[in-house]
Amino acid sequence: MTMSRYPTRSLLQCAAIAAAGGVLIILLGPVGTWAAVLSAPLYAVVGSLNLLSPMVALRWTRLPWAATLTAFLGGLLAMSFSVLGILLIPALVLPAVAMDAVALLVRPRGRRAGLYAGAVAGGLVIFAISFVVIPAELVTPVLVVILLVLRIAAYVGVMRLAGSVAAGLERAGVKPTPSPIVTRVERPSAGGSAG
Repeated sequence: MTMSRYPTRSLLQCAAIAAAGGVLIILLGPVGTWAAVLSAPLYAVVGSLNLLSPMVALRWTRLPWAATLTAFLGGLLAMSFSVLGILLIPALVLPAVAMDAVALLVRPRGRRAGLYAGAVAGGLVIFAISFVVIPAELVTPVLVVILLVLRIAAYVGVMRLAGSVAAGLERAGVKPTPSPIVTRVERPSAGGSAG
């Protein structure tokens, strides 16, 4: 299913979540910079919050590729205020693509399992990306293991937090547009023929 077939309301909901996420990224910017200077493991945890809005979009809208769309829009909004600049977009979008893809693959076996498997995949992608910015002389086997565990655990934790946010939205009466992916099976009428 392509984005063009999504209801306009669903796309607007992703955009609204992305706007909130962009604000969060901007607010976390100074904290993230401070954490990065202090320690790579600390930044691994703090930086994971940047993917909160894509995860909320994925959980709340239940749309395929909602995380990717939301990450891209959030990155566009926040990149001018980030020390990463335009590099913020791939830093958000690549883990979101992994989350969406794995969630779609695992979804037939269970939505919850798909969401958390997606979070693990996103954590693996951001783990790999992080070595682009960590100076090679600081990389040790111990740091690699710590970052791997922290990235995955942090993404799983943020996915859980996203579930709480999505549930809070629904409790507040804010409902997502029904997913266009869900198809209804029409039941034949009592007097209808089987042919």
